[in-house]
Amino acid sequence: MVRSFVAAIAVVAVTAVLIAGCPPPPKPPFAMTGDYSGTWSGTSSDNAQQVTDCDLELSLTQNVNAAFPTDHVVNGTVTIDYSCITLPDWVEDPVPSVVNVTGVLQDNGTLTLVSGGCTTALCVLLTLNGTAQDAGPDG
Repeated sequence: MVRSFVAAIAVVAVTAVLIAGCPPPPKPPFAMTGDYSGTWSGTSSDNAQQVTDCDLELSLTQNVNAAFPTDHVVNGTVTIDYSCITLPDWVEDPVPSVVNVTGVLQDNGTLTLVSGGCTTALCVLLTLNGTAQDAGPDG
């Protein structure tokens, strides 16, 4: 009789867990879809030249209605302007680069975007990381 009672309690407990299920996965804190402008700073590797306040534009998309974890994925393009770098007179000014990026918007608002690739002569890795904030009323 005790075994039957224990078995019945176990079946009820398992059924309750299955009915209740796991908590739903978190939704993204906000949508990143849109166009953004800003600046970038850094140091060139050749002569350690400080680069400050170069123009940077982002065009991002995110499907917040997709299933988890795809709803946290952010894709887009980053346009990087190099006109603020001081180059020797004989060097032609480089044209802005348009780079495809993919990344993730974490639940705490941290946005990380990454892109990279190699040619026969050069490898480039672009990483952008920062805390995003929702400044608009539409989420």
